[in-house]
Amino acid sequence: MVELKGRALIIDVALELFSARGFDAVSIRDIAEATGLTNPALYRHFSSKQALGLSVYRSCYEDLLDRFEARRATADNPLEALLSHFDVVAEQLETDPRMFLYIERLQSVFWPQLRDSLGRRALTYQIKELIDSAQDSGLITSEVDVDVITALLLGSIGQRAEMIAQGLVTEEFAAEQLKLLFQSAVTPESVSS
Repeated sequence: MVELKGRALIIDVALELFSARGFDAVSIRDIAEATGLTNPALYRHFSSKQALGLSVYRSCYEDLLDRFEARRATADNPLEALLSHFDVVAEQLETDPRMFLYIERLQSVFWPQLRDSLGRRALTYQIKELIDSAQDSGLITSEVDVDVITALLLGSIGQRAEMIAQGLVTEEFAAEQLKLLFQSAVTPESVSS
């Protein structure tokens, strides 16, 4: 296991505390204590709790995007690329759902600050683009509304992460059910019957 230091350690500990207790319930002092740093040392890396929260959000979101894009690059067609996104989601839910919890819970706070810098790289755009391409290729029926299916798929990720956090389902069950939902929502068989 890689030992984290500096900013990476702070971001990891902050993600753990924020996802477990909520952003508002965690103080800079809590994070400093958990990392073994002093408050002034933590402030050398981040000017405020808000700046730290945004860095955690960006780190989670960009890590997921990097993995989506790497997996997408190996796909043979748009439908396979779309389903590969959900393989990444399922893997993340099984191993560590904290990223989705944090992204979901703080989307209204931090997403507006990242929207312009991420632009078309954002997950919403990627999914819409893949659904459009799959429809154009005849891999998904044109009867599927792109906006509705995108909202359904993205909302389901956050819901599954919350269910895991509340102990309602296991990570494995949530990931399995999410993959089934995605496949049934976008494959032609699901809308033709």
